[in-house]
Amino acid sequence: GTTGPPKGVMHTHYSLMANALQTYYWTRGWWRYHRPYPAGWPYVVSAIPFFHSYGLTVALHEPLLAGATLILVPKPKAEEIIKTIQRYRATHLPATPRMIREIVNHPRVEDYDLGSLILSVTGGAPLEWETAERFMKLTGARLHHGYGLTEAGPVTHCTPVDREPKPGSVGFPLPDTEFRIVDLETGRYDVPSGKPGELLVRGPQVMRGYWRRPEETRRALRDGWLYTGDVAILDEDGWLHILGRRGERIVSEGHALWPGEVEALLRSHPGVEEAAVVGVADPMRCAMDVQALIVPKAGYGGRELVSSLLSLCREHLEAYKVPSRILIVEELPKTPRRKNDRRGVRRLLEASPGFEGGEGEGPYGEENR
Repeated sequence: GTTGPPKGVMHTHYSLMANALQTYYWTRGWWRYHRPYPAGWPYVVSAIPFFHSYGLTVALHEPLLAGATLILVPKPKAEEIIKTIQRYRATHLPATPRMIREIVNHPRVEDYDLGSLILSVTGGAPLEWETAERFMKLTGARLHHGYGLTEAGPVTHCTPVDREPKPGSVGFPLPDTEFRIVDLETGRYDVPSGKPGELLVRGPQVMRGYWRRPEETRRALRDGWLYTGDVAILDEDGWLHILGRRGERIVSEGHALWPGEVEALLRSHPGVEEAAVVGVADPMRCAMDVQALIVPKAGYGGRELVSSLLSLCREHLEAYKVPSRILIVEELPKTPRRKNDRRGVRRLLEASPGFEGGEGEGPYGEENR
């Protein structure tokens, strides 16, 4: 896990097949799109590992239900993916946000013909809207964002394919999926639209429980609902927005915030490849600091990049959300599923001495490369 130890999740054939059918019907049986298929039927680039629940459902089970041709990409680097799309005139690309970023930032991506692509969907982590727009302009495909977790099959929500995606939203629940947003204190009372709370889901795709962890199973499955541990809000139009994990919540200057908002802003900077934000305890002030690790793009780094990022944050964020320290590193700590390992990020920040040369600028540049 990104904030705790990994757990085995028990699924049945029924729950896995239910989720494949839910995603299949959500996409209108794969046959109703804004453009026809070049070959007459879908060609799917299956570049997400099948040992990942997301890849198993959207890159294997769902396309098999559609009678699609699957193109396996054992080494899913950006160049291999775009070559595969061009060679096979692929129509569908289930992807992760990291894949989308690597594709749009590939130095020769415009040399390839990606015009056959009709639809792509991402999940597993947030994707900044600027990158999504670049991908859609580059390919002509619609890019939709879904939400889920291994405990729920994994997909529970997705932006609808018959309308434009809404920036920052994961859309609506899949067929036969119910959800609630409850207060963070007791987990019992529904909260109104616009107020953050814990997301609960219920449906045929939900797990049986955790393998040999009865206590954790009882905490997660209560009265028929799966307590996801994710904090979400429902906007005025009924679209769902995920703020982050309960365990990722940072209390800074008496205010609660989630790292996703700050990370998205940092990633929007042209010099940032990846970003991770955590809360780091400051024992001298008995408080929590917002701190960040970033991986720069080629040609960026040092004091200039850090100062630019801090200015960007001060311009767009409330003061309590602005990182007190930004550290430049060559790579971020990752979990086996390539998500940010927040415990590893925090350990790295806690082990790195503070920078004495400027307010809130932390270590940076060649000192840390």
